[in-house]
Amino acid sequence: MLGMWEDSLYCYYFNDYLEGPHSDQETWILEKGDKSKLRFGDRVTITNKAKESGIVKLSRLIESSGGGLYPDYLTMQNVPGQGVEYWKIEPYEDLERKRIMNQEFFSLITGDNSNGPIAYNPSKGLLSYLDHYGPEMQWSFISKQPPFSPTGITGDNRHGAAIFNGSRVAYLDNYSSPRWVELKNAPFAISGITGDNASGVAIFSDRKVAYMNNYSKNVWQSLSEAPFAISGITGDNANGVAIFSDRKVAYMNNYTENVWQSLSVAPFAIELMTGNNRNGLIIYGNNQLQHMPSYAANVLGSIPYAGFPIKAMAGNPSNGIVCIVGAGDIIEYCSDFNSGRWPILKGIL
Repeated sequence: MLGMWEDSLYCYYFNDYLEGPHSDQETWILEKGDKSKLRFGDRVTITNKAKESGIVKLSRLIESSGGGLYPDYLTMQNVPGQGVEYWKIEPYEDLERKRIMNQEFFSLITGDNSNGPIAYNPSKGLLSYLDHYGPEMQWSFISKQPPFSPTGITGDNRHGAAIFNGSRVAYLDNYSSPRWVELKNAPFAISGITGDNASGVAIFSDRKVAYMNNYSKNVWQSLSEAPFAISGITGDNANGVAIFSDRKVAYMNNYTENVWQSLSVAPFAIELMTGNNRNGLIIYGNNQLQHMPSYAANVLGSIPYAGFPIKAMAGNPSNGIVCIVGAGDIIEYCSDFNSGRWPILKGIL
């Protein structure tokens, strides 16, 4: 974060302080002369909150001129004519991200921010996982690769992954001694899968939904026909599944009762959905993210994000979201929707 030294007119880059005096030193105020709403292309002044509150208001951010002691530095030296005092608001362009956007890395993702994601790299045919976040984070690949190329994936790092292609389903529940086990073929060509290896998986095709909650019995059981042709599914067999199509969302949280219940209509056509019936849902479409943490309230709320295209996502409102973005080259996550922060998960294989 860009900050202003307490005892100097020059600036620094350091950690993001969330409270206290250092937070004020890293808080900047953008202002236009006419006080109207800020837009791209506007000319603004940038002032520092900490210095603005002092007796001597040396608060304006300036790019110093080339002839001074520290040419081209960012400074607070409020001397007219000694540097660039006005700034132009322009869209952010991440050149490094743009450079690698044409590369294809990940296409499928599952898991959550509490235990880390599992992702599939089709160009290398690798299934990889990240079990912790932090400066030393590094993706690890699963030494025993799948028996077929996965079309879809589900699961988590606690209990391993399950994959499908066509009517074939296989699971792996141990990274240390990895062994893929194929289940009985599904009763239809699968369009999507959800669940985990603790309570089993659920699958769909058109209006059909089936589940297997006991791998030892290896039997698929059908649920009642969905109220619409399904585009995507999420959830688990412990708490039931949720489905969507266009702007419609329905869920079933009791397989014994076997009844679909509808939720509020989404404000946009849903492209992706993740979550579960215990912690709520997250939906994506039209470059918007919204979440519903409570079915009882049945209200969707916006998730702040920069509008980057999301290719695949996993998570839930309780633990946040992890997404494959762009062309599949970058994975970002947000664990606190109020913060609006989207760190990149590094160490991609």
